[in-house]
Amino acid sequence: MVMPRTMPGYRRIAVAAVLLSALLSAACSSATHSTHLAYVTMSSGINAYRIDSVSGAVTSIFSSPFVVGNSPYGIVTHPSNQFAYVANQGDNTISLLKIDMTSGTLKEILPRTKAGQSPGPMIMDPSGNFLFVANQGSNDISVFSVASSGVLSPVTQPSGSLTIPVGSIPTTVSMPNSGSLLYVSVPTFSSVYAFNVSSGALAPAPGSPVSVANGVSSVAASPTGNFVFVPNPSTNTISGYSVQTSSAQNLLQVLPSSPFANICGTSPASSTCASPFGAAVDPSGKFLYIANYTSTDVSQYSINSSNGFLTTITTTTPTAGTNPAFIRFDPGGRYVYVANVGNNSITELKLNSTDGSLSSTGNSIQVGGVPRALAFTH
Repeated sequence: MVMPRTMPGYRRIAVAAVLLSALLSAACSSATHSTHLAYVTMSSGINAYRIDSVSGAVTSIFSSPFVVGNSPYGIVTHPSNQFAYVANQGDNTISLLKIDMTSGTLKEILPRTKAGQSPGPMIMDPSGNFLFVANQGSNDISVFSVASSGVLSPVTQPSGSLTIPVGSIPTTVSMPNSGSLLYVSVPTFSSVYAFNVSSGALAPAPGSPVSVANGVSSVAASPTGNFVFVPNPSTNTISGYSVQTSSAQNLLQVLPSSPFANICGTSPASSTCASPFGAAVDPSGKFLYIANYTSTDVSQYSINSSNGFLTTITTTTPTAGTNPAFIRFDPGGRYVYVANVGNNSITELKLNSTDGSLSSTGNSIQVGGVPRALAFTH
């Protein structure tokens, strides 16, 4: 039986259909036009921003900056988006922060966790089960297990110690998506330390530490785990390594064409970018980007998936601010963020996923202090 349109029941069904359609439309709009949060550490606190995942538009969180421990440095967010962790370099602790995804605010959950001396760079394994902290004062790595409540517990290393040494003043840490390897750059020793990772325990990989003849500024592992790249600031080159997991040989093997010249691209084509510093491989593992500290440029390369050979992406060279130091990708891989320590800003660039080229969005985040680290919610 067909219900007449004039009957009240029909009108109720029609109204319900309209409401359902509106809700579905809103849900679709939300799914394709969402936002995420970004947190930037400075020595004085943490700035917070909301970023439109589609347009890249940036809005400051009104209640930031947030003040936690003394001289915050490294920051990471948990994959659940519930927690953030900050290394407090001035009081040798790690702060656990609760993230409010609606407001963007951070609330510290005390007590703080004791780390090594002057904790700095940090990284969390992709599963969110372990946090790795590079201590720049005690020259070692601390590892913490992460409970469902966010609470950290130190992981005892095979040696019986709570830390593992890495030379002098580790500057960056990097890890592939597998979470089975950890790389640490130590410029003072011109070396890269490599560790096999098992349930938070670190074991030096065969051939570690690797001495880099042309100097070290940072280290970047491909998310796929097959290559590692190290900028060489003293010679304006990039050292590349293939990753060999066989125990019969050293973990890192120098690529045949390494070191690669750090070329800016076609603007101008013959110009060599100066002082390559920060390095980052995009989430797909296809492209490498280098922040050039003294030339304010970002070098762009495609990575040959078979042999790791770097080919310069010959588009207009993207520019950043003064003294670009490190590079981060947004969760969707749509935008690239370059932290400029010379003018206290972060430059937003758009990533062309087809050819790897970067282009300006016109967006620049003024931090108000020297940016030390950057983390996003997912």
